[in-house]
Amino acid sequence: MNDHYLDTAGRVKTRHYQKLASELKKLSEGIGETRTLFAKLEGDLSSMRTLAGLHAAQFMAFTTMEDKVDSSTQQPSSKDS
Repeated sequence: MNDHYLDTAGRVKTRHYQKLASELKKLSEGIGETRTLFAKLEGDLSSMRTLAGLHAAQFMAFTTMEDKVDSSTQQPSSKDS
């Protein structure tokens, strides 16, 4: 009976180690995927900074052009006496 108990305990222990190995493998794969996604995010953020800079430049150029158009279309006020 004692040998049977040790045999069963050994199988349970082996099963637990297999489960642990499986979970560690999943964790490792998850960390690898996270690393890949962070690298992609870094590239995306760089692109977003570039896009934001371009939009800011377009906005400033449009504002400058609009100000020039507004000032050229204003007619000097004439004083009627």
